[in-house]
Amino acid sequence: MRKTAYYLPKGDEERVPWLNNYAAKLPKYATKYNIMQEEVMDMQISAPYFDAFVKFRNQSGAFQYSLTDHRDIISEGTSNNGATLEPLQPPMMMLPPAPQPGIFKRVRAMVARIKNHVHYSEADGSDLGIVGSEVSAVDMHTIKPEFPIRLVAGGHPDLGWVRQGMTAVEIQKRVGDEPWRLLAIDTVPTYIDKEPLPPAGKSEVWQYRMIYHYKDERVGQWSDVVSVTVMG
Repeated sequence: MRKTAYYLPKGDEERVPWLNNYAAKLPKYATKYNIMQEEVMDMQISAPYFDAFVKFRNQSGAFQYSLTDHRDIISEGTSNNGATLEPLQPPMMMLPPAPQPGIFKRVRAMVARIKNHVHYSEADGSDLGIVGSEVSAVDMHTIKPEFPIRLVAGGHPDLGWVRQGMTAVEIQKRVGDEPWRLLAIDTVPTYIDKEPLPPAGKSEVWQYRMIYHYKDERVGQWSDVVSVTVMG
């Protein structure tokens, strides 16, 4: 059994190339689908702004993380990624002119008009990127979470799980030889474990495993165990 995924990507990184393509192709179809020139121009402004903003936000986020790491080096002589140099602030980026708020709200309304047009064709939709791709239906018996871990927020683990159409994920944790225990039922990726870190100068190995929930029921298989060393 197969189903069609929603045409508009969820993540900002994926939305950038999608919006760039949509804005570039829209003038070709404006007359056919009664798209006003003001709407075309709006997309021409929105796409480069969103692209530049996401790049700038990512650079700023990386710098903030490097500041935390540098603080750990200076204060405790420890580093999450082996860095030793003083972090360099990224150059200030000059963003293009900003569009009106609600870029993707306007996109969704415009796409709905295009798809409801009497002359709409799948070929046009594919070119614009507004036709969702076919994906395999989820197997509720075999699905299992996969999650990378990175240290953020002063050394706390960030568990980067993805939803895969499920309602939530059950996260269990153990430290050393202790038994598995429930850490959280998380409904919004990702999850930061904010439990107290070890005493200053001490380290511990924290282990995690996850299983998906769908409508309050466990589904699929337990994830592989993922470990991370945390420092106090």
